[in-house]
Amino acid sequence: MRPTDPAVLAEARRLHTAGREAANAGRLIDSVVHLRHGLELLGWAEGKLFEGGGESAATVGRLLMTLAFVEADQGDTEHGLYLLNEAESYTINEDKGIYLQQRAQLLRMCGRLPEALEAFDLAEPLLVEHGHTETLLALYLNRGALHGAEGRFSAALQDWTRCQLIAEEDSQPIWSAKAAHARGIVAKLLGDVPAALTSLRAAQVAYWRHAPKMAAELMATHAHVLHAAGLIHEAYLRLNTAMEEFRDQNQNYIGAIAEVLRAQLALEMGNPELAAQQATVGEERARRQGDLGLAAGAELVFRFAEFEFAPRSSRMAEDCERLAIRHRELGRIADADLATLLATRIWTAVGDVSAAERTFRPVARARASEQISVRLSRAQARAELIAAQAGPVKALSSIRSGLGLLQDFRSRLGSVELQVGATYLGRKLAGTGLSYALQSAKAQTMFTWSERSRAQAFRLPPIRPAEDPETADLLAQVRQLRDRIRRDELAGKTSREDKARCAALERTLRERSWLATGPGESIPEYSASRIRAELKRRESCLVSFLAHEGRMHVLVLDGKLRHVELGSSTEVEEAARRLVADLDALTGRRLPPRMADSIRASIHHQTDWLAKELFGRILPFIGDRDLVVVPTQLLSSLPWGLLPPLRGRPVTVAPSAAVWMAAATREWTHGGTPLLSAGPDLANVEAELAGIAQHYPQGTVLRAETATAAATLAALDGAPIAHLAAHGHHEPDNVLFSRLDFADGPLMAYDIARLAAPPRHVTLSACDVGRSVVAVGDETLGFTAALLYAGTSTVVSSVARVAHDVAADVMVEYHRRIADGVAPARALAEANAKHDLAPFVLFGAG
Repeated sequence: MRPTDPAVLAEARRLHTAGREAANAGRLIDSVVHLRHGLELLGWAEGKLFEGGGESAATVGRLLMTLAFVEADQGDTEHGLYLLNEAESYTINEDKGIYLQQRAQLLRMCGRLPEALEAFDLAEPLLVEHGHTETLLALYLNRGALHGAEGRFSAALQDWTRCQLIAEEDSQPIWSAKAAHARGIVAKLLGDVPAALTSLRAAQVAYWRHAPKMAAELMATHAHVLHAAGLIHEAYLRLNTAMEEFRDQNQNYIGAIAEVLRAQLALEMGNPELAAQQATVGEERARRQGDLGLAAGAELVFRFAEFEFAPRSSRMAEDCERLAIRHRELGRIADADLATLLATRIWTAVGDVSAAERTFRPVARARASEQISVRLSRAQARAELIAAQAGPVKALSSIRSGLGLLQDFRSRLGSVELQVGATYLGRKLAGTGLSYALQSAKAQTMFTWSERSRAQAFRLPPIRPAEDPETADLLAQVRQLRDRIRRDELAGKTSREDKARCAALERTLRERSWLATGPGESIPEYSASRIRAELKRRESCLVSFLAHEGRMHVLVLDGKLRHVELGSSTEVEEAARRLVADLDALTGRRLPPRMADSIRASIHHQTDWLAKELFGRILPFIGDRDLVVVPTQLLSSLPWGLLPPLRGRPVTVAPSAAVWMAAATREWTHGGTPLLSAGPDLANVEAELAGIAQHYPQGTVLRAETATAAATLAALDGAPIAHLAAHGHHEPDNVLFSRLDFADGPLMAYDIARLAAPPRHVTLSACDVGRSVVAVGDETLGFTAALLYAGTSTVVSSVARVAHDVAADVMVEYHRRIADGVAPARALAEANAKHDLAPFVLFGAG
């Protein structure tokens, strides 16, 4: 036994501490360097006899235990277990608890969960006895993760609460942050997205200060939560950023987990072939690491991807059943159920109903605390099975139940963006319901399902976010930056720094909005008979368009409900896109006469073609009555009044019949003051304000320096009618920050939700802000949509660029008619008719 120089031993201990701290902060490469240097100083090398003893041997044991975990975290669990076995012979009694905790963690990483739990439980009293606080914190964190993975959420939360309390008492901010991080994961598993994001935000603040290398792991967890909420594209962007960092830091264990999630996201984004490739890569990485659970999870993603692009077969179903057994043996109950439900769907698809019934029976009932993805998969499998047994119409009740569960999940989300995103989770179930309804050949069934599968976020009562100084400060900074950017652009300057800073602040505000909890309730559905009665009272007819499997359909509701199948939805949407593009090209610039004439000819061609395609077969049914139009997808930004059959006709556009009904029947208390507010740099704005103000002698008029965003927003609160004349900007990639320019900066769609009482009636004399981003399920986002979500009944806005003089003239004429008592839809039709190409549309109720 060779004695060790005390200075060398002290340096080895220092290196162990540095290596452990680097590992806890996510700096794995640095950790390996420190730990291996410590082992080298003490004379330990793999495959060679170590001659040291006493404190030297004990220090080698500690260095090896930490290095074992780091090697496993880098993806080599086999080598990690080897190092841990080496460490056992050098581990003194005082460190036995540390050894057992490290062994438990490596077993967990290998998917050997029962063995891992046993080792955790043996380690706990030893760690308490010998005062190994930091390792005890690791135990509570890791054992909690194991409990969470197996669905024992109460036990998981108990461990993480212990971890957080001890960390706070012992001034260990990184461990406290890790506990918050873990709480976010279990909140996501419990379906509480706002709570998950709130916990992750708390962890993020601490990581920024104390462990910046943990940011990538946190970003990957954010991606998991956003995936669970339906924000697929946002999750994909975050995950890609995190994976780059994992590669740089050699964090292969968590990198493999991210690879499997990336495959899931590729599947959700409509690329099953890519998803299958990425799932195969993820499975291979997991097997190399010895993580059987993750490998099984990757295979499950592969099976779902295969279901989308490969021929269904009995062998495919049997493979899924075997996979379900493997997941169940590994304690992955939710994934076992998903594999079983997929097998059920495959048996149904190949026509073996008896096998489908046998497979479905054990998973027919929901489990406690089950994730929404499993519940929706069960509803899908049950509906397809019932359709095979008794016909599509009989299956609709199962789909309705599934969509009801989704609506309950959506109602717990306070952010409109998340509420809209949740629709993505149920898109296949809703699509199946609509397909079955169309197969029924019953117009009443089709109408019910067209309503049930669109614009469901509008069924939630609006949530006003809590006011807090930090949000107010962020908004003030965004306004200041946007105003400076606008002024620079007018002066011909560009400011990349300001734009980057503004984008970062907007991203922060957007993420803060996700933390809000929802109302927990939904507005009841309206029956067709109630809607028909309101239409009759208003002498109107409702026309509801829907696109399904490449075909455009229309439902006409007046005294009778009719269904008409039209032509290609792709051709209709392409014509709508070209029409709006032509209108944009014609406005705001001087064009050569021949080019302008060519664009006008194209506009008239598109409007004639769209009129024929959309209304040619239904004109006999609608006659000359006022119309309520429920559009779909790109038709949501169509200037309907330009179509020849609708020119001069009162037309109201609403995201769904239910949204129109709610707006049309909403009760308003009298009070408030009319508002007129004009932003900077608008031609003819003084004449526009003067022409409108004469009809509202008691109104508030804001112009020039008094027309700030803050003053406008305050006056907008509860106004019976408001006219906003300002430059508008539709931001399709960041719709919450679509905006109107005012004296001190923009008034944004984000601001509208902060109104205590929405204005009843708003006109927007601005370009573009009638446009919306239309997501799956005809869910809409944008400035006009923000007003409708807040509870405004009537919004008039432009869906394309419009010349200032045209906008001013239309608005003055519109308000003159409103003051004379003309109904809004008719007032706009008459005001628009004075101009050949006025693209103003009335949304909500007319």
